[in-house]
Amino acid sequence: MTLLDVTAEKKLEAEARKQQKEMTKISELLALPEAKAHNFFSTSFLLLNEIRETLSKENVIVDEERVKLLFVNAHTVKGSARTLDLSELTEVIHLMEQRYSHVLRKTEEVDVQAMRDDIEIVFKVYDDYKNVNTEKLNRNAESNYINIERNLIEKTFYLIKSFVNGSDADEKSFKPAFQDQGDILAKLIFEDLTMVFEDYRERVIKIASDTGREKPETDFQVPATVISSDQREVLDMTMIHLLRNALDHGIEKKEDRLSKGKNPSGRLAINVDITQDVLTMTVEDDGKGIPIKSLREKGLKTGNLTDKSPLSEIAETIFQSGTSTAEAVTDISGRGVGMDAVRRMLEKAGGSIKIILGEEKNDGSGNFGFHFKIILPLAQIILDKKASHSIGDDEVA
Repeated sequence: MTLLDVTAEKKLEAEARKQQKEMTKISELLALPEAKAHNFFSTSFLLLNEIRETLSKENVIVDEERVKLLFVNAHTVKGSARTLDLSELTEVIHLMEQRYSHVLRKTEEVDVQAMRDDIEIVFKVYDDYKNVNTEKLNRNAESNYINIERNLIEKTFYLIKSFVNGSDADEKSFKPAFQDQGDILAKLIFEDLTMVFEDYRERVIKIASDTGREKPETDFQVPATVISSDQREVLDMTMIHLLRNALDHGIEKKEDRLSKGKNPSGRLAINVDITQDVLTMTVEDDGKGIPIKSLREKGLKTGNLTDKSPLSEIAETIFQSGTSTAEAVTDISGRGVGMDAVRRMLEKAGGSIKIILGEEKNDGSGNFGFHFKIILPLAQIILDKKASHSIGDDEVA
């Protein structure tokens, strides 16, 4: 019998696996535009950090409503990671999400320490991806720097210098030159809003596939303009919840739609207008609508509503923390789960979100058609990048 020392061999195997994982992350991130990767890391951090901070509180009580919110946060980030094909991150978030799902189905007891361990594992993989993005791919973590040709900087410098020093040329002659330089800088610094919504259109298709829906018709009316990365960050956080709610719990599956005489795919309409630096957006789907009947019953039980509460007040209850209209926890997200976070985040940015009721559905469900109206004053959105990594409970979206 011969005994072999395989310690060194196993160490080499572990190192090889580590390098292979890193190469996979590099390959996955290289497939993403730098701005898209940055947006994912910034928006996902807020959602994951809310889970971490919730669970880190001393003597935290993790009841069913709290688990639902943790579940939605996890599922939202997992959906984004899966859409971007970040395989390892998708996998570890899925395992964390499964624990929440088992708790909600009463097949597993709440184990706060296990939940804390889960989110730390997720953050370890999240940080690995982020470090690869910044250190291996040399992408600035905060996107505060952009590459500009020296020639453009020199032209801009001499143009400004001539203007300030009072060149003999008429001031009006400088306007076209400043306009040209401004247009070039805008393309480098800002993002095309129509392309941002093309990303949302891709996300809709991915969510539909993940949730067993047909690819819906998407009618996006978006002006040709640009927004900053800070403005997009707020918009991303809003759209993450609205799109997932529309597909998870709004637009029905093919069989259900056909049984109601609807087209099999469903329709999602978004209309955006920007006037005087204020973005106004409406989001509407042709799904089941908002269950006013169920919300009224729940509101009466909790004491948040009375028999005389108007329809508009009943509809507004979806913005109350923990409100869900999902028929089962496996529906992933009800019309209400996460909407309190959306409202908090928009109000923090100086904006607002309202629900505008339409007509009652004629299917006897007690549901009403509706659309969301979002107002976002773009000029107010200047995010403090350093502060964004230490956001408190009331500020986390």
